[in-house]
Amino acid sequence: LGMGCSDRNARKVPRLHRLHTMLPNHQDCSLQVTRKVIDEFVDGLEELREQENLEEFTLAGHSLGGYLSGQYALKYPDRLNGLILISPVGVPDAPREEDRLPHRELDWRIRILKELWQWNVTPQGLVRFAGKRGENMVLNAIDRRFDRRWSGDDAKIIGQYTYQITKQPGNGEYCLNALLEPIFTRPVEGAAGREGRVGRTGVYAKFPLDTQFRNMAHRPWSILLIFGEQDWLYYPEASLSVQAWKDAFQKQQQQQQHPATQRHPTDQKPKEGAELLMVPDAGHHLYLENPAFLNRKVIEWVRNEVFR
Repeated sequence: LGMGCSDRNARKVPRLHRLHTMLPNHQDCSLQVTRKVIDEFVDGLEELREQENLEEFTLAGHSLGGYLSGQYALKYPDRLNGLILISPVGVPDAPREEDRLPHRELDWRIRILKELWQWNVTPQGLVRFAGKRGENMVLNAIDRRFDRRWSGDDAKIIGQYTYQITKQPGNGEYCLNALLEPIFTRPVEGAAGREGRVGRTGVYAKFPLDTQFRNMAHRPWSILLIFGEQDWLYYPEASLSVQAWKDAFQKQQQQQQHPATQRHPTDQKPKEGAELLMVPDAGHHLYLENPAFLNRKVIEWVRNEVFR
């Protein structure tokens, strides 16, 4: 809600209006506010499901959409037959307090960024503030981010799409600091490469998904967790998270099996319950950077884990 190509007018969308009445303008949000913001997003999706008369469906979400898809799955588990988290934010637990850099040790530029975050100054807001220069800011950022992967009409279309949704009036983006928190940590001594980024500096959810999925009392569907091989949101413990989700799922399945089923198993292969997929030649925007591989693997997973 209030992002991408969706409506930005809070007066026309009651749920957006409620979100804005909850959000403080220049201070940290309480966990109670965070929970209410999550509920507004996921309840909006539930209303859409009802309007579309979907008894159950496979839900896929990217980045913040991945996080909110996970929160929807936690609140409405019986509505899903599968969950696909595509480079989601907010999966791992935040670093321990003793591993975090105190405010006084942060570089002055980082301190400014933290203040801007708390005051709800967003990248989209900076583009809008720049006026006519905002378009070039977006196009140059895309060129740098994707290493000039596209040229000609493709580059123009992607650049214009990104700029047009960025310059729209701000709305849903102002919920980011209610849901997420940037945390800066001390460098891990001797750590190198992507596997050395345990407890690294990054953006963490105030209600992370990992622990909640591990402790779900009832989960009848499988989870596919996807990252690009150069994904900035990848975290080294991802394989441990997936293994824990898989173990919890399979334990539930064993507890729910009828004794007769256990004595006379069918030929049907049991569901895995959770899987980790790494997409080559891709980072956070893997749906753009390697769409053929991503689409093929997602379809294969749905066939194997959802529609047997």
